[in-house]
Amino acid sequence: MTATAGILAALTLIAAWFGGAIGAYFKKKGENFATHEDLEPLVEQMRAVTEATKTIEAAIGEKIWDRQRHWELKRDGLFAILETLGEADDAMVTLASTSKGSRDKNPAFAKAQQAKVPERIAEWLTAMNRFDAKRRIASLICTMETVSLLQSISRQMRESTPGIVEGNIHYSDIMPSLQRAIVAATVAARKELGLPPLSDPQADFKT
Repeated sequence: MTATAGILAALTLIAAWFGGAIGAYFKKKGENFATHEDLEPLVEQMRAVTEATKTIEAAIGEKIWDRQRHWELKRDGLFAILETLGEADDAMVTLASTSKGSRDKNPAFAKAQQAKVPERIAEWLTAMNRFDAKRRIASLICTMETVSLLQSISRQMRESTPGIVEGNIHYSDIMPSLQRAIVAATVAARKELGLPPLSDPQADFKT
């Protein structure tokens, strides 16, 4: 039994006892009018029950507020993580395209693209650093399953990018596995937030 369920059960028992006490009192008195002295103990009991009820309600309210606040922190953290992950992937795609263009057979085009490569590398590195900074929040608010998944995505992107720049790896070679990992991260985030699963998690990657 949860703490909240136990508290509610206690309230029910208190209310049942008090109701029984009231019923027994008036049954005993029958047709007689109750005097001030007769009612005073019951008034005190009612006051005690009321105070206990208020205390319990406040405790329940505080627990619910804490739970809601934790959920909001997790939601904001996961949104930031997924947003920066998307930005890092976009920067990686742009870098891959520019790097590929720098090896184009057209000398003029290749030269123009080669000049852009350092800037694209800097943009990708900035995006990756932002993603890594945000994903570290996951260790505070998420399960180890989600934390490990995000770490794996970061590792794959960082280990693959140098090969993409040098031309040893094509982005299309890692795209399927990377997309699956990003989809898995999205599914994990929804699970963390208690949201229902998407009917088609890979819809965003379909053309």
